[in-house]
This record gives sequence, C-alpha cells and structure tokens, in this order.
Amino acid sequence: MECIVNPLSGWEDAGCNIDTGMPASIIAQMIKDKRIVVRGSFAPGPAVPHKEFFKELRKRKMVIYRNGKVIN
Repeated sequence: MECIVNPLSGWEDAGCNIDTGMPASIIAQMIKDKRIVVRGSFAPGPAVPHKEFFKELRKRKMVIYRNGKVIN
C-alpha cells in the first residue's frame, strides 16, 4: 500500500506535508467523537476502523493505493 500526497500550495520546499500530522489528527478526532472506543496500547489495525479512516484521508486529498488501485 502507498499514500500519494501532493504538496500544499506554498509548502512545496518543506520537508513535510499533510501526510505528517493529518493521520494523527484524524485518529484524535475519531477518539473524541467515539468512533474509536478502545483504550490502551494497540496496533492501529484492530483499533482503527480502517474504511472510515481511509475515507477521512480521501476527504483531505490523501489517496491510498493498494497494488496500484485506489482504495479510498
């Protein structure tokens, strides 16, 4: 799998982009609004509803590919 992210306008020369903080922000929002309810230390797979997470990434122009095919 891979995530393709175009740089934000004006940030083309920066060493990072939306793919750095945006996923963590999405997870925090999912915890806040109770879409993630498990507590403790977990790998993301069992704790994060992946279909919703990928949908949220797509809303933020982060495209996820699996074997060259867009999945979000």
